[in-house]
Amino acid sequence: MSAGLVMGAHPLWAKGEGENLLDQAQRDYVASRGVVRYCVDPDWAPFEYIDAGGAHRGIGADLLRLVADRVGLTLEVHPTTTWEGALEASQRGDCAFLSLLNRTPARESWLRFTEPLLIDENVIITREDHPYVVSLDRFDGERLAIPAGTAVEEWVRRDFPRLQLILTQTENEAFQLVSDRRADMTIRSLIVAAYTIRKDGWFNLRISGMQADYVNHLRIGVHLDDPLLHAVLDAGVRSITHSEREAIINRHINVVRHEVEVIEKSIFWPLLGVLLVVLLTSGFWILRQRTLNRRLSQLNLLLEKAATTDPLTGIHNRARLMLCFEEDSLRAQRSGRPYSLALFDIDHFKRINDTCGHVVGDQVLREVADLMARKGRGSDRLGRWGGEEFMMLFHDSDVQAAMEATERIRADVAAHAFSHGEQVTISAGVAQWRPGETLVQLMERADKALYRAKDEGRNRVCRDAIPV
Repeated sequence: MSAGLVMGAHPLWAKGEGENLLDQAQRDYVASRGVVRYCVDPDWAPFEYIDAGGAHRGIGADLLRLVADRVGLTLEVHPTTTWEGALEASQRGDCAFLSLLNRTPARESWLRFTEPLLIDENVIITREDHPYVVSLDRFDGERLAIPAGTAVEEWVRRDFPRLQLILTQTENEAFQLVSDRRADMTIRSLIVAAYTIRKDGWFNLRISGMQADYVNHLRIGVHLDDPLLHAVLDAGVRSITHSEREAIINRHINVVRHEVEVIEKSIFWPLLGVLLVVLLTSGFWILRQRTLNRRLSQLNLLLEKAATTDPLTGIHNRARLMLCFEEDSLRAQRSGRPYSLALFDIDHFKRINDTCGHVVGDQVLREVADLMARKGRGSDRLGRWGGEEFMMLFHDSDVQAAMEATERIRADVAAHAFSHGEQVTISAGVAQWRPGETLVQLMERADKALYRAKDEGRNRVCRDAIPV
């Protein structure tokens, strides 16, 4: 039976070829392992869900199918009715791994995580009349609806204890609470928000912002007592290319778009028949249809912008920088041209926030981002990594050329007359990419150089100490 077909009540995926990805011990493990049972979130469309026939569907299901085929594992889903039930089943040992989840300290007590299978921003959803949300720390006491057992629940409890959490069992319940004014906001994945708002017609809701660093790095979580299974799955995850991920995501988003069009047509034609009889109501329905279409168009534009930009500064966000690196490093690998990275950090930024306030601190971040965007070269990629840290990716630049460009930016920032009337300086660390190196490895070297710049007195640029 081929991959993705259903045997019995639940899907089984047939074995593929893993010779090019696995070492001998891992291949022997796969050959002897048999069927591997795993747990999923049954209600997290379009990421993943269990359909009426018991099959695992969605973006995560397709990515996991690709992993299984690459490494030769045969997988069987262990059904649960809720995400909390899936976590409990995993802790009991009913399934060998969980398919798509964020890594958190609590989960690391029994799971070992692969590299991210999928990366996606979280966004803050409110009603249309709610203020935009730059940071959740400005909304103490507000009611936040969130599905129970999620990583976002852990993060919010840790970072914003003054928010009132309302725990739900499903995504739809969280959106319903916000729509009915029984909650002020919810935080959900950008892809899930796009899917749910479009499909279920929550046109009184909008994306009102993002919380810095609340990014979904969705991984496979494998039991700690099965390190070989973790190694095999991790090899499969690493083999998936950016274009393969994009194709799977787009396929599911296009399905949503098609469903919305079908729903709209099925409503429109009966309405048209009524409108021909009751002409006096025609203006109302046409106006309503145009309003809904306009809101959907505005939502699409906002989602596209939110997926790629930092809401405070308007430059690339962390998720976009990660994709840029993946694209750029492949191009550098093919061309043999040098490629470098610089990490920037605003000096004594906490002091600015403490003495001048967060409003001034936000303005400083915007002014620094604007300076860097204007002073950088057109081919370079600039983004906000998080907090007061920025990253710039330099095409066709060795470490010396990147040092020179970074030094010009440092000098321009130091000479700039900031709106709050005080000097602001930045420190930076620069490193040149080595073929085959991951973004994390390159950043570690740049980060060490950045710390050296801080230790040597700040307002300076240092390069990676290890020769290229």
